[in-house]
Amino acid sequence: MKFLRLPPILFVLWLTIGCILQARWPLPLHLPRIAGIVILALAAALAASALLALHRRQTAIEPWHRPSALVTSGAFAISRNPIYVSLILIVFGLAVAADALWLAIAAVMLWLTLDVVIVRGEERLVLDAFGEEYDAYRRRVRRWL
Repeated sequence: MKFLRLPPILFVLWLTIGCILQARWPLPLHLPRIAGIVILALAAALAASALLALHRRQTAIEPWHRPSALVTSGAFAISRNPIYVSLILIVFGLAVAADALWLAIAAVMLWLTLDVVIVRGEERLVLDAFGEEYDAYRRRVRRWL
């Protein structure tokens, strides 16, 4: 499905919008900048764990390819969408590190857009592919965190 190719585009789109708005109408976030570095490190660790779990099960990383296995280990044990969580955390971490409220708003908009436009459709596809196994996983693990 073509809509599943959108996540990287949405990430770049909201990051760009946040940067443009912050440059045009600067608004501070007033959080310790070092916290942004910590958030970025957490995002990298979460993404690495998710990618490693997908690699170990030899299934598709790209959401527009049909998965060959249901991955429930690593980062997928705490979130059904750890890669998307890491993308949101990257934008938010950059917001904190750059003291940029518009980027923090962009992180929220990225989360909302991913949730409404991407994740709900993906979940239907995964449910079709894995049935009860995915349904049980969905009951155990939260969509986000």
